Amino acid sequence: MRKNLIFFYNTQNLRSSENYTLYGNYNKYENPNLKSSNVDFFEKKNISNEELTERYDFCEKIFLKVLNKLTIELNKIHKTNHSNRFWEILLGKFLRHFIYTVFNSYSDLTEILKNQNIKDIFLINTKKYKLFVENTFAQSFCKLDDNWIAALNSKIVDQMSTTKSKFFSDSKKKFFKLPKELDNQKVENKTLKYFSNFFNYLFKKNQIIIYLSGMPFLFEKYLEYKLKQFPSFYCLNDFDYKTYNSEMRSNINFNLYKCENEFEKILISLIPEALPLYILENFKDLEISAKSSNLNKNPKIIFTSLGYAYDEVFKFYIAKNCEKNSKFFVMQHGNNYFTDIHTKYLSELKSSDKFISWGKEDPSNNVHPGFNLKTVRKIKYNQNSNYLSVLTNPIIFESAPYNRDYLNKLHLINTSNLLSNLEDKIKKQTRIKIHYGTLIDKNINYYEGLFELKGFKLYNSKKNIKSVINNSRLCLFNYESTGVFENLAMNIPTIFYLNSYNNRLNKSYENTYSILKNIGIFFDDEKKLIKHINNVWNNIHEWWYDDETQGNIKKFNMELNIPFKNSEKFTNFFKKEI
Repeated sequence: MRKNLIFFYNTQNLRSSENYTLYGNYNKYENPNLKSSNVDFFEKKNISNEELTERYDFCEKIFLKVLNKLTIELNKIHKTNHSNRFWEILLGKFLRHFIYTVFNSYSDLTEILKNQNIKDIFLINTKKYKLFVENTFAQSFCKLDDNWIAALNSKIVDQMSTTKSKFFSDSKKKFFKLPKELDNQKVENKTLKYFSNFFNYLFKKNQIIIYLSGMPFLFEKYLEYKLKQFPSFYCLNDFDYKTYNSEMRSNINFNLYKCENEFEKILISLIPEALPLYILENFKDLEISAKSSNLNKNPKIIFTSLGYAYDEVFKFYIAKNCEKNSKFFVMQHGNNYFTDIHTKYLSELKSSDKFISWGKEDPSNNVHPGFNLKTVRKIKYNQNSNYLSVLTNPIIFESAPYNRDYLNKLHLINTSNLLSNLEDKIKKQTRIKIHYGTLIDKNINYYEGLFELKGFKLYNSKKNIKSVINNSRLCLFNYESTGVFENLAMNIPTIFYLNSYNNRLNKSYENTYSILKNIGIFFDDEKKLIKHINNVWNNIHEWWYDDETQGNIKKFNMELNIPFKNSEKFTNFFKKEI
């Protein structure tokens, strides 16, 4: 059967006499109303961990080539002479994720054109929609926008080797704009801003800049005091984003870039258009904002666990001072560092001078053990609680070179079915906590309904995780969550499981995770998981506080998840580096 390939569902363009394959942010679960006798969804596939590693390695090789070329081109445009590392710090996260997104679409489209009998392709007008975004944060969401992803797929397939007939139509939008409710603008605290301005001179004397540490505010100030720094609050000036400048972007020249395959050729054709505004049109604003901040202009150490990611002004400050020999330290801020395949390729591990982990030690790669910063503020376990709290995976993740978001959706659907196998008395005591990364999805009602239709009650969306955990007899995570590490460090009864949709464990950590598997904390077999919960529910404490269970938890924590005890060792680490 011959089909037409479409990237955007528009009934006005569909003919009842034709058959269609729909590819994009659509699937048969969330969009059953779009399924008709002549429209099929492209079923996105899972891949093995071996293939995933190959994809990451392939993309990393291209990333390094592209970054080297962009270093030359961006320096030329901005009349600067910044290092490759400067641009890695400022642009690395965005660039890697853009490459992943393009590669994933290209791989799927290659499969469609190869294995399906496609007749015609209906595209978004590739000249009238621009792929740029304002900043790195916006990039996390643009791939979820139907217009943006349809435009990307159109631009990719328009350059692929195919003889299929192509028909173009205009998109209602011309570029992606982050919705106001998701905009990552800093919340202005007038009291702290006044405090910042008043003590501006003293802040500028700090030799160790601690910014967005991920630690409780008062503990962060205590660290500064212990390190003989003035307790600080840094205000970085925002700026208004400018309009897209085609002339400026046309100066990015990839003519001498040697492409080794079709994908690479398509990728470099898209990069000048797709680069975020902060790298080109607003680059001078970044520089001005960083210079006008109350940050020391020549710090000895810059320390953060979050500021390297989405704060473009602070990233410029880091990059600029690293060129003046400041040391750049990053601390682990969340789950599955080192244990998941993707973490090998994280920008923060590549660009920092020292990476402070929650327990992992690898001096040859500048990884040094610290502690789980989430455990500075303790959570008390309520032994009298009767709830099984199920903390679910987000369906929205950062980009990857495979269909991660789609597979996470399947995993969440599977979880709702899995829980139905619990004993009735446990099901009545089960409460579901939907992740924020699902709550912001446009199809949130569908995912909440998955559990409600099976009789499960949901926690209020505004109830924070600490309150949920405090309200739990047992916590069940359906992914390798930060909460798993946090609970194990604080000795709170916890179980988590992974399956073929989201089990991306690095092979070198299989023995480490077997420590938890042997005591019924980690599962990759769903039948064994349900049987275990049913068996221990009446005797949670007997199982959890058993000598073997406690001993294995301590072994695991010592390797990857050191609980916080005191700040002495941590502060001494910094003092040695000054």
